[in-house]
Amino acid sequence: MKKKYMLVLLIFILFLTGCVNDNNELWHLDLMSIKTIRNDVNASNQTIAIIDSGISDKLLDKYENSIVGCYNAIDDTELVMDFHGHGSEMVNIIMDNEAGIAPECKLIIIKIVDEHGATNNELLLKGLKKSEELNATVINISLGGYKKDEKVINQINKMISKNISIVSSAGDYGDKDLLFPANVEGVISVGAFDNQYKLWKNCNIDNNLVCAFPGVDVGVANNFLDDDTEISSGNKNSYILKSGTSEATVIASSYIALLRSYYISNNILFDNSFMVKQIQSLKTLEESTVDYLKLFRE
Repeated sequence: MKKKYMLVLLIFILFLTGCVNDNNELWHLDLMSIKTIRNDVNASNQTIAIIDSGISDKLLDKYENSIVGCYNAIDDTELVMDFHGHGSEMVNIIMDNEAGIAPECKLIIIKIVDEHGATNNELLLKGLKKSEELNATVINISLGGYKKDEKVINQINKMISKNISIVSSAGDYGDKDLLFPANVEGVISVGAFDNQYKLWKNCNIDNNLVCAFPGVDVGVANNFLDDDTEISSGNKNSYILKSGTSEATVIASSYIALLRSYYISNNILFDNSFMVKQIQSLKTLEESTVDYLKLFRE
């Protein structure tokens, strides 16, 4: 399988780096003042499309009232079983009651990764088109590749013109160039930093990188796979620590959903160009303190 024809998952295999019993693993929630933002903003008017490996049956049942559409671009069905857990993890970062960024939002599950972990630009294109058809407002693409595709670029430009926010991972290979489609103009490309605002050593970066969000040792609510044992009520805050631009991207997508909701509620007009400038104004690439509340005060 030639790499130039294939997109690859940034974090294909889940790495268990340890379960913890305190709340230090949720440092990103405190750093971003998520609880404060959620006290004032409800993202129920936003729909995030997760273009990824699908979702586990466990989470499909758990979040069935929030999931407004499912599409398998591989076989054109609504069967979106997740063979790898990557897509399920992305869902939990958004939706978990304790650790989620924007659990009030709606979700669209788009499966473009097969059982072997492979995908391509044709499937990405189909996923983007279905996301548009199902009225997604934010597109999360926590994957990427090195081969550009003009049809995908045209579809992205079409969606951007409709004020759909497209958020994509920079890459986890430490290369100087961003992956596709993060390197498309107008896409909000996301790198990962740690709790000291230090850019992750494996993050792809070039002059087109728009922002960085928490993505190093962030806590993800455990038990999102179908074969996981349920967490007992006595240990409900059990998390695994994950690192990557995939995690940073879905955190950014959730934050952007909250920000879009805030703008709508306050009759603030915005388009994609305005949104990109606002995210850049946080100066997340300068490795200094970031005030995530700033944009919710303007």
